[in-house]
Amino acid sequence: MANFNDARVRQANENPIQKSGKYVLYWMQMYRRFESNHALDYAIAMAKYYAKPLVICEGLKLNYPWASVRFHQFILEGMAENAAKAKEYSYNYWPFVETPGNSGHGLVKQLADDAVMLVTDDYPQFIVPAQIRSIAAKAKCRVVAIDGNSVTPLSLLGKPTAAAAHLRPKWHKLFAEAWANRSNPTPDIAAVSKPVKAPFETWKVPDDLTAFVHSLPLDKSVPIVPSWKGGATAGKAMLDEFVTNKLPKYADERSEPDDPKKNSASGLSAHLHYGHLGIDDVIAAVLGPDWTDAELNLK
Repeated sequence: MANFNDARVRQANENPIQKSGKYVLYWMQMYRRFESNHALDYAIAMAKYYAKPLVICEGLKLNYPWASVRFHQFILEGMAENAAKAKEYSYNYWPFVETPGNSGHGLVKQLADDAVMLVTDDYPQFIVPAQIRSIAAKAKCRVVAIDGNSVTPLSLLGKPTAAAAHLRPKWHKLFAEAWANRSNPTPDIAAVSKPVKAPFETWKVPDDLTAFVHSLPLDKSVPIVPSWKGGATAGKAMLDEFVTNKLPKYADERSEPDDPKKNSASGLSAHLHYGHLGIDDVIAAVLGPDWTDAELNLK
């Protein structure tokens, strides 16, 4: 990995690398995509280094904060897309979705016990920090968390600031080097995808996903929005719509109250929050292929 990106790497425990392990495990918690994903890039690099296959595990619990049919549907649409792509390209992708009859308690530890190391997403909010602390304390193998939250590693930005005006100069100073070390838009997962059999029954995408979601004990007062699809494909389509039709008006009209289909806001928040789209994707689409550092005001 590039030295610049070493700042993204945080070792969460002091356990050894288990060189006799069966695979490198990537626990996909927040960066729920197969492209433009620093944590996935790191996991692939480790799988190549230790000459082991890569296993990608993505899960969804029932009791996360503010769980509802709307959020579940959106996340599961992304998982369904991941499952289809993994099947097409023969990735070791092991999805798990909690149901009342199967909590999956201890599953990640079970998988980690057979792993060379566990790589996961170093997201600083929500339930992720507690989950990393928990698995780091229980796993036999080394646990490494990778920061893919920003084009610039958060550890290089210094102390938290209270205003964007204070943060922006830090971004500008580091942007050119950060962009040169951005995540891979087309990572070579196939190179580390020697088949490994899952030790549990992986989630099978139901024929009627909406009916499945409604069968679960979730808050139904926050309804599904049928026109708002989850997954990388839907996120990239929305990004393309933003760049093509809304970006020219964004500076002047982004805060104007209007129908989401008519205003100039990007509408990308959900896809960014649930990791179906990465910030590197957005920057690449906005800047286009032919820009240079000299064109940007990085002072």
